[in-house]
Amino acid sequence: MFHWIVGPGSFSWAITGGGLMDGSTTGNVLEQEGDTAPSSAVSAPSSISDLLYLIAAQQADMISPEMMQRLNHAYICYLRGDLESGLNSVNGVVTELDPTIPAYDDVRALRLFLLGMVDQRPGRWAATAAGRTSGEAGSYRVVSLCVASNDYWYSGRLFQGLRSNHFAVQQARGGAATWRLYSGTLLAKKLSDLHICDQAARVIAKLQGLVDGSGLQAFESIPEALRSLLLLQSGQYDKAIDSANRAIRIAEQRATIVGIKLATSVSAMAHLALGDQSGAAAGLEAFHAHPDCYALPDSVARVAFVDTALAALRDGPCAAAERIRTQWNLLGTDSATFVEDLTRPAWLVSVAHQANDAALAEQSLNAIERLASNNQGLSPLETAVRYARAAYKGEDLELPSMLDGGAGRRTRPSCPRSAPPAPQHVHPPRLPSLSQREDEIARLVGFGLTNVQVANQLGLSPHTVNFHLRNIFRKLSISTRVKLSRIVAQSDRPPDPPVTPAEH
Repeated sequence: MFHWIVGPGSFSWAITGGGLMDGSTTGNVLEQEGDTAPSSAVSAPSSISDLLYLIAAQQADMISPEMMQRLNHAYICYLRGDLESGLNSVNGVVTELDPTIPAYDDVRALRLFLLGMVDQRPGRWAATAAGRTSGEAGSYRVVSLCVASNDYWYSGRLFQGLRSNHFAVQQARGGAATWRLYSGTLLAKKLSDLHICDQAARVIAKLQGLVDGSGLQAFESIPEALRSLLLLQSGQYDKAIDSANRAIRIAEQRATIVGIKLATSVSAMAHLALGDQSGAAAGLEAFHAHPDCYALPDSVARVAFVDTALAALRDGPCAAAERIRTQWNLLGTDSATFVEDLTRPAWLVSVAHQANDAALAEQSLNAIERLASNNQGLSPLETAVRYARAAYKGEDLELPSMLDGGAGRRTRPSCPRSAPPAPQHVHPPRLPSLSQREDEIARLVGFGLTNVQVANQLGLSPHTVNFHLRNIFRKLSISTRVKLSRIVAQSDRPPDPPVTPAEH
């Protein structure tokens, strides 16, 4: 029998739109900035779109009034979630716009951004982006790297996905604040997916500073939504619900769709973890109440798991196994979404066993083994494999999972060693003989980041990182990054089953 008790879980994020402020028209704000907008400018739900302000307004003199009107319409459609209409408007502008003017790069960047949201088929737009950006810089380059990063990520090529996202963040520096926010948000989500939550929290803090310092109040719900996911991942379910509700209220105040899908999926999972099945069901209903709103696969997967868990609680394992089979393509089994909660694969295996479905149990085990095999050296994946194999063997384990619907909540379980730290910067055990800074650098290098990427992540110079790395190699008596990766992976490895993992 495979026992499940409540514990930490998952993290992700879905970027959707921006927001407006005070009820004035787009044209009014443009006039305040010294530009002239057409008198027939489309009325915004509140004030000026941040995208419009940062991209179109500063180049309004290069675009005809008729094109500006279509761009305004595209931005407002985007903010309200009507992506198809927004894309149609942008397509027309890109076709007619002079490719030699600076505005062209920003407009086609927006077009690629919308294309990636409207059509999420793997490789559909990543190939397009990669094929047109050799040697380029600017907004289009940033967006193309983000699109390619997500394509890698959701097809199971996690190292490549993280690397492309880091490049996007670097390319975005000094550019439009909206694209810095976009690339940084995707990076925070990826770091959290892989349970590098201390670094994710740092990125979120920078995003909050960007929102506040650049006047991007329209995107104010993004840092709050990301924080709600960190709270969910650390097992602070009541706080996660409160944070998710704040993110939803902010989005509603801005009359936008920012964070709606993300926050409702977080709320549903947190309610489930607390044993509140009606609250979890209400979260699912809220999620599906916006069928046209964009959501990254992470939020979709979270909702699919909640739906399956509710089926198991209400109708038994056979009903849940049927949900798993019919929703398999939504569960994120090809990406790090699968291990937002390290017990998800093992939970699927356990449900399949209880339903006497050997084929489904094997399919679930094979999925996490394949993901780990394709991304060797990532300790969270290795931990998830160990749990899933134990479940497949029918070993008597108690693993923390939110998917059990609150069972065992009276006795708060300990967290697996590889589970993410809370946002209060709880660190894993430090590697032997290393200082705190050396340990931090060792873990990032062991994960696969270059010295330059580590320097950018920690706010250091590459020279300083190289100095620390030499000391790390000396103290650990190693000479290669491969050996360091193995040491880092081994340090996060949980105790052998059936011992309950020690509290982290």
